[in-house]
Amino acid sequence: MTVKVTLLLGIASVLACGCANSASSDAAKAAAVAKQAGYVPLDMSPQAPGTSKVKDGTIGTLKWEVYDVKTGTKVSEGDRDIALDEVVIQSVSDYHNKTIRLGDHFTLGVSGDPGGFALQALRDDADTFSWDWFSPDGSGRATKLQEFGEVAVGTATTPNGKEIARLEFLTDVSLRIDDMREVRNFVDPSKIDPFDPAWRIKVFKGSVIVWPSLVNGVVVGN
Repeated sequence: MTVKVTLLLGIASVLACGCANSASSDAAKAAAVAKQAGYVPLDMSPQAPGTSKVKDGTIGTLKWEVYDVKTGTKVSEGDRDIALDEVVIQSVSDYHNKTIRLGDHFTLGVSGDPGGFALQALRDDADTFSWDWFSPDGSGRATKLQEFGEVAVGTATTPNGKEIARLEFLTDVSLRIDDMREVRNFVDPSKIDPFDPAWRIKVFKGSVIVWPSLVNGVVVGN
């Protein structure tokens, strides 16, 4: 196991288990999925686009802001529709990492399944890590394991099995991005403060994403 993978697993465990009132089963699944899918290098290579069931090929709308945590400076923002061809899907073990290009080298993705999933905010030009876990409550909603945030979750049955097909942000949600260049200065990953990342992406309440699926190498809208 490489140094990077060891560090990432340590960070994932810290992010999953850092909240005292979180269920141990949720934390265990967060760490388990991270082990399979959380440390896979981001690959934003173009894929063959499919067809979307959403009008005009859009799969939703997002409003977001990105902040440099150390300086408090807003470094990027957007408020627009998201097109199907902006999504790249990587097949990783038992999961599909689904990622959207936001611009200014920032991305937003989801990894996991309807039983539990992480939202990942990353940079495509730097060695970064992100793993904000959401735990479903059985009523079509999921809450952020650490800090605060809630999303409505829709599912779809595809050739890959049951997948997350829709996320609606019921609250503002802040997603953390760790700079791995800084992380490597720590010998013990458990000493990393998960609440002090390099960047944060704030996704605003009301944002909606209808996540597509990867079928026979083609990104197809749900």
